[in-house]
Amino acid sequence: MQQENQPPADAVARTATNRGRPSSGQDVAGPRLLVAVPAAFLLVFFVVPNGFLLTTSFLRSEDQVLTDQFTLENFIYLLTRPLYLHAILRSFWISALTGALVVLLAYPLAY
Repeated sequence: MQQENQPPADAVARTATNRGRPSSGQDVAGPRLLVAVPAAFLLVFFVVPNGFLLTTSFLRSEDQVLTDQFTLENFIYLLTRPLYLHAILRSFWISALTGALVVLLAYPLAY
């Protein structure tokens, strides 16, 4: 026998399964829209231009005009010249030192 101030058992079961969720499927668009707008912005202004740069880096250029010929000469040129190789290695070294410094400073502060 149920007491007067307790809800029916089926109402308690429905509340437990829907906890933290909207009661209907119509209220879900808000959070998805909050994620979709920045994701679309990043896709249009970051991923697409970098994709174009990556694909054009594999194309041969003749007299500063891109052709449809696939080549790896651009990367061979980049990695065989001492000036470019030194700049790339120096960038990686500085980024590794910066990462180590950040960990050394942030770990004691986080503890």
